[in-house]
Amino acid sequence: MIKKMNKDLFFVKIRIFFGNLFHRFLLKLGCDWLLLKKERFVEYPWIISNIGSEIGKKILDIGVGSSSFSLQLASLGHEVYAIDLEDSREKELKYFSTKIPSYHFLIVDATKLLYGKAIFDCVLFISSLEHILKPEKAISEAERVLKKGGLLLITVPYGIKKKGCNLDFYLYNKKSVDRLFKERNFEIIKKDYFTQISGNWLRSSEKKAENTTSGLVVNSIICLCLIKTI
Repeated sequence: MIKKMNKDLFFVKIRIFFGNLFHRFLLKLGCDWLLLKKERFVEYPWIISNIGSEIGKKILDIGVGSSSFSLQLASLGHEVYAIDLEDSREKELKYFSTKIPSYHFLIVDATKLLYGKAIFDCVLFISSLEHILKPEKAISEAERVLKKGGLLLITVPYGIKKKGCNLDFYLYNKKSVDRLFKERNFEIIKKDYFTQISGNWLRSSEKKAENTTSGLVVNSIICLCLIKTI
């Protein structure tokens, strides 16, 4: 058992080493834009600005995928619980859990959270809700684990589906967003829209975002900040 753990740890460290090497290589070439999906350039700063400057918040990041953003939040002084249904980076992220005491990674279903009621200050869905088959259930679970006055921060693709394109995610619009929060104990306190123009993500109006078409590449997103009222 110990030999297996040491072997797993060895491969995790190898992966991190070459990942860092590749990262530096892309930066040297000036290709840092290849390191993440372009919409993340506006999503991450938006999330940080709406979490607020107070450190030490208890945050649940749902559907982290291959992102390391939750690690950065933990490094800023928050206690972060990162969850995902996929295990593609489980060993690597659990390794970081041993290095950063305020960071915790678990394989958990967003519609069946293992946490008790009203324990988190903030719950995040960063381009993850559109991949969940039962988003209403996931929102109900987020509502359950949030404290009164806690924040729910969501970013999702928004607009119109490109004709003839089969998407592997749900594309939201005004009606589907309104339906998602109907008869819930949430109040939307901030709503921002961003669209991609010539490779650049810029703030836009609701009308422009709603009329923007997306195919395999997302061209428009909505960012929502909600507060739990009860």
